[in-house]
Amino acid sequence: SLESVKEFQVVPVGASAEFGRSSGGFINVVTKSGTNEFTGSAFLYFKNQGLSGQNPDAVAANLPTEDFRNYQVGVNVGGPIKTDKAFFFLAYERNDGISKKPNSIDATLRNLFATRFNSPNEQTTIERTNDADVFLGKVDFQINNNNLLTLRHNFSRAEQVNGTFDVPTWGASANGRETSKSNSFIGQLVTNFSSNLLNEFRFQFAKEE
Repeated sequence: SLESVKEFQVVPVGASAEFGRSSGGFINVVTKSGTNEFTGSAFLYFKNQGLSGQNPDAVAANLPTEDFRNYQVGVNVGGPIKTDKAFFFLAYERNDGISKKPNSIDATLRNLFATRFNSPNEQTTIERTNDADVFLGKVDFQINNNNLLTLRHNFSRAEQVNGTFDVPTWGASANGRETSKSNSFIGQLVTNFSSNLLNEFRFQFAKEE
């Protein structure tokens, strides 16, 4: 969720060994935590075709434009479980989008679909959805002056009806539903051994469908 981000760091090249495997760039995101005061916020983003510019080349060529609207809402709250010792932070965000756009396929191909494959409606208005939910739950325990334990749960779910349909010259039957769901559970213990020796232990279990 946008509102769960405290700070981020972009590492375009030369990432340290902890990232492993890949050689490309990385983005580190530090999530917010609760404090001794109860705080919260909420937001709403809205956009549609009336608030967005169109591709001038497409307009000049009289190509069909997209009719769409998108809502993005979020809320978060954080605060103390026990003053100076334990804190919580919760964040939720929802995206709800829908778009409609006519496709435009070659007349010969359209006729072929209709006569050879009994599919006469290959040229039509394609409706796509873009729905998603994300949730973050986080607790921090200040065990003592030298040890901070953090437990975190991330959940995300997304669904796009006709999400694979993104080429205007495809027939209507060239569509599919994209879905995903992921959960991750993270434990992190940061320990200060001395003024110049620090250790960070992390464990994660994650599953994506």
